[in-house]
Amino acid sequence: MSDATEEDAVVNQMQYTGESNLASDTPEKLFSEEVISANTFIFLIAGSETVARTISFVLFALTQHPEIQQRVQEEVDSVLAKHSEWSYEAIRNLVYLDQVVQETQRMYPLLPMLVRECVQPYKIPDSDL
Repeated sequence: MSDATEEDAVVNQMQYTGESNLASDTPEKLFSEEVISANTFIFLIAGSETVARTISFVLFALTQHPEIQQRVQEEVDSVLAKHSEWSYEAIRNLVYLDQVVQETQRMYPLLPMLVRECVQPYKIPDSDL
């Protein structure tokens, strides 16, 4: 699926859900106004805090590694020169910046711990466990 098609699919689904809600005369709408309001609030609060902390850690990491900062700057300049303006497709071309963000999140996790659960049987090699 192309980037534009992927973005359009998300927008279309949101639009369909909103239109379906408005068109419904029954009390059993897809989402009540209270649910929509509560989820919007959660997305704004949780999302903004996560994004702010991630950006702070990325900027800190880049100040500690000027050679990586230079490479990120070169990638941004290159992508902007190619697309001439910021768009969904242009941002998807920032592969190295995405890698920097991913590595920063690995180095400075936003959660104090990540709990994982094995969902299938696993035998530890050379053991009876």
